[in-house]
Amino acid sequence: MEHLNRLLHKMQLYPDFKHHHRCKDLQLTNIAFADDVLMFFRGDTRSVGMMLKVLLEFSSSIGLVVNPKKCRVYFGGVDADTRLRIRDMTTFQEGELPFKYLGFPMTSRRLEIHHYMPLIGGATIKRKSPVAWHNVCKPRKFGGLNVLDLQTWNVITMMKLLWNISSKKDNLWVRWINSYYMKGQDIMQMVEKEQHSWIFKVILRQ
Repeated sequence: MEHLNRLLHKMQLYPDFKHHHRCKDLQLTNIAFADDVLMFFRGDTRSVGMMLKVLLEFSSSIGLVVNPKKCRVYFGGVDADTRLRIRDMTTFQEGELPFKYLGFPMTSRRLEIHHYMPLIGGATIKRKSPVAWHNVCKPRKFGGLNVLDLQTWNVITMMKLLWNISSKKDNLWVRWINSYYMKGQDIMQMVEKEQHSWIFKVILRQ
């Protein structure tokens, strides 16, 4: 994937290529997962054409060929005619947002209970279990079952994310948050806004 990253970095130096509006400041063109790659660009035919040339060059040099049947293109704020032209250019099917990864929807909104059902199989949840969780989560030597207290664990996790943002930890998510949400503000003084993602709102409440 390093070779693809180099090709994409070279591509974005040309003036005809236009970044996605939430990727320009960081010059972000792609995110690679174990078996998948997300590519970001403005929804215009020139930028898409340049991306396709990069994929063709990558394929010819590495030998890996893109399978259009396994690819999807996602649009946001793109008119119908342009969407049609891009689908024809790429031969990719148009996907629906939010798309899923490992069974979970990739969205900035808070997930509901039904989104987590793939983790627990076909179990049916009818009502809350009448369990004294404050006792169950105690260590065994204090009469509990040493079960992880997920509520406390979640607060600690949110505090860790708050610390990462405050200390400007060098990772992509923190840099994106600083670039598009904070814009030089002190996170301890920020007020949550409607356009913020639900998880960022939760972090601000810590």
